[in-house]
Amino acid sequence: LQHTLHSHLPDIAIVTETKITPDKCTPAQAAFPGYAGPIRRDRTANGGGVAVWVRSGLPFKELSNIDTANHEVIWMSIGLTSGRNVIICAVYRSGSLPGDNLELLQYLDDNLDTARRHGTHVIIAGDLNVHNQAWLNSSKTTRAGEYAEDLCNIHGLDQHIHVPTRGVNTLDLVMSDFCGKIATSNLPPLGASDHTCLLVDLPTSTTKEAATRRVVWRYAQADWERLRHFCRTQDWTSAISADPDTACTQLTNLITTGMHRFIPHRTLVTRPSDPPWWTPECTDAVNTKQRAWKRARQHPSPEHLETARMAAAQCGVQITRARESHSELMRQRLTRGNLTDKQWWSTVKQAGGEQRNTNFPTITSPDGTEHTTNLQKADCFGQFFSRKCSLGQNDFSDSDLPQTRQRTQQMLTVVHFRPDTVKRELRRLNTSKATGPDNIPAIVLKECAADLSQPLAKLFCTMLLAGQATGHVEICSGCAHTQEEVQIIPVQLPVSLPAKHPLEGDGDHYQSRHGQFPGEAPRPFTTTVRIPPRPGDSRPPHPTPTRLVFHHQQPRSRSRSGNRYCWSL
Repeated sequence: LQHTLHSHLPDIAIVTETKITPDKCTPAQAAFPGYAGPIRRDRTANGGGVAVWVRSGLPFKELSNIDTANHEVIWMSIGLTSGRNVIICAVYRSGSLPGDNLELLQYLDDNLDTARRHGTHVIIAGDLNVHNQAWLNSSKTTRAGEYAEDLCNIHGLDQHIHVPTRGVNTLDLVMSDFCGKIATSNLPPLGASDHTCLLVDLPTSTTKEAATRRVVWRYAQADWERLRHFCRTQDWTSAISADPDTACTQLTNLITTGMHRFIPHRTLVTRPSDPPWWTPECTDAVNTKQRAWKRARQHPSPEHLETARMAAAQCGVQITRARESHSELMRQRLTRGNLTDKQWWSTVKQAGGEQRNTNFPTITSPDGTEHTTNLQKADCFGQFFSRKCSLGQNDFSDSDLPQTRQRTQQMLTVVHFRPDTVKRELRRLNTSKATGPDNIPAIVLKECAADLSQPLAKLFCTMLLAGQATGHVEICSGCAHTQEEVQIIPVQLPVSLPAKHPLEGDGDHYQSRHGQFPGEAPRPFTTTVRIPPRPGDSRPPHPTPTRLVFHHQQPRSRSRSGNRYCWSL
């Protein structure tokens, strides 16, 4: 089956009489690269069963609201390019049933009208094991065969298979209401099956996920010294002198410019159906083969035909080389010994054929909207988790929050971000994590930490002074908020200092010229800050107090805004 899928790349694969059970075949073992599923209806004993695989990128939805009544039937909906849906019914009727058993056929007759409410076209495909000499290639006629013919006539369906599929009998049928000629072809049987494999080409096109473009950076070949020199010689002062949003955009553009200059990169086009071993060289080989065959058909000649054959052979060699290289890479990763437990098990499962399923069925939001594309599903998940991380419409008043004793009226007027602190945090970044919304990899920030700490520290201070975050800030585990939705706390914060601390009381009395306090040496201390709501802001304050750690620094001169105590946050 996997060889057939890779050779012919069907959009939908229906397999009947699968003879698999959940205890003998897990979903991971039945998954194939480039395909979602399978959707299975297994029989607990005596063979049977039906399964459906859908090519990655096709929007599909299993119609679970249609009761299968313990029949080996799968109803599903596939999106078309016209915005409509086609209903697929994969069915298996056991060959051991007597010819007058009409239970499954009557079930189809009763539910076809219900299924048509979900789409404009319907297709019934599978092994029905019916006989009708006048209608099919059969050696006899049974009551079930006559009922199947009547079913097609009543519901306006055409039967498209006119060749024997097992011996001299046509047992595997494809019935649809598509107008026009349906192209069918026979393929060799799958495995030890005695049924012919059928390939059906319908006169319609399905909606597929668009290919995505991404930039692949080759960090092993990067010129880090020149990139650091580029960051060190930039005029960050003028770039960050504007408002926070503009400053963040300019800083991101400057870093991105340096990355494109000194880090080799390539733009790749990724399709949802591409297997994990697929490389850009495979794409180039396939395109070359298709162009050669197109030229040979348009201008037939021995030279063009020979060129097309050579291109096809080279394409096969390139695909085989890509598969072998991927297998060798998996082997090297397992024997290298520097993988984490999670990475090791992920590599083992991938090498063993247990592919991670990244294809989700159609998702229905609470308002009834159906999301079929990957982008729509991602937005739906983001909105769901965003609601879980927010307070919603709740407005907490001061009486709802725990009472705290305010021990001082002193205010923090200036909060500084020190470049050393920013540099230390940049060097702690995990380079294996994905990039943020600015598309700047963590490895670039880590390698250029010494040269980017100064402008980043100034940018953070600019954001605090402005009292707002930029549109590039990402909050709530990946739920992006715009500038209007995100507000940084006011710069002036009331601080409740610990009891018996030298700062409690008149600051002028305790501050000396040398930054010392009478009676004890300056030492770090921790205190709790409760953030009050901004004047005029209807949103509730954060219910959890914030822990602050203060460290002593050299004193600074007075400013118009008041005393600047010699303690850094």
